[in-house]
Amino acid sequence: MTEHLKPKGSSISLVAAKVTILLLFAVIGLFFVKGARLSPADWKPPADILFAAAIAFIGFQGFGLVTNTAGDMAHPKRDLPRALYISFAVATVIYVLVAVTVIGTTSMSTLTKTSGDVLSVVAQGFLGKLGFYALATAALLSTASAVNATLFGAANISYQVAKDGELPKEMFMEKLWNKNIEGLFITAALVIILLLVFDLAPISMMASGAFLIVYAAVNTAHLRITKTTGARPWPIRIAAVLTGAMFFVLLVYMVRSAPSIAWITLVVAFVASFALEWVYRRVSGRNFQSILSKR
Repeated sequence: MTEHLKPKGSSISLVAAKVTILLLFAVIGLFFVKGARLSPADWKPPADILFAAAIAFIGFQGFGLVTNTAGDMAHPKRDLPRALYISFAVATVIYVLVAVTVIGTTSMSTLTKTSGDVLSVVAQGFLGKLGFYALATAALLSTASAVNATLFGAANISYQVAKDGELPKEMFMEKLWNKNIEGLFITAALVIILLLVFDLAPISMMASGAFLIVYAAVNTAHLRITKTTGARPWPIRIAAVLTGAMFFVLLVYMVRSAPSIAWITLVVAFVASFALEWVYRRVSGRNFQSILSKR
């Protein structure tokens, strides 16, 4: 059997450290919350709340990375649903506690003016410099663990997709150092180039839009194989509709705040993707359906 990359103790340590810091921040912060700050009178207009909900929705879409580990689980039918439900519950609790602490301890005007790591600034308000440095550390740990999880998934996915004919076969060479990590190196190199050449903010917004498009497509495609997977169609339909709707909300936000990024997202996500796919098929001669038929 082909060996895939497996998460190590360093990944677990990163996640455990950042979750511990966030929980301490949220729980301690609850003692400093002022009920008046949570009043609906201070809420932003509905459109801004909807945009904020869309951003939170994108964050929750990250749970899809959990499914990338299915091939490395001894009992995926049992362990994968458990991992999804537990991680979803833990993340929801942390999201709510942190949101209550942030809004309940800091005025909206201060939050609006704050740039960079908002949580560090909020923590400094009731924990001093120690709180600032603790949350700044948590932000670094969160970034590191997110990159780690994304690259882990990219390595496994790129290998399988290349094997099925959707990417160049160089990305699933037999083995390098006894692991299928060629796709990991290629993906990491492309990410480094993008970070060095382009501004991070536009890349983040474009990536979020592409993320939603991919998940909408995955959910729609899943409807065709529900008999094989045993999944109920109605939750998949809801997921596909919600993901598509959130992409539309994000696109409206980009058009309002950064029109150039919105147009680039549309071009990159649709025109460039289809163009590259067509060129790749013509040049390589590889065919996805023909490879499927050989299985």
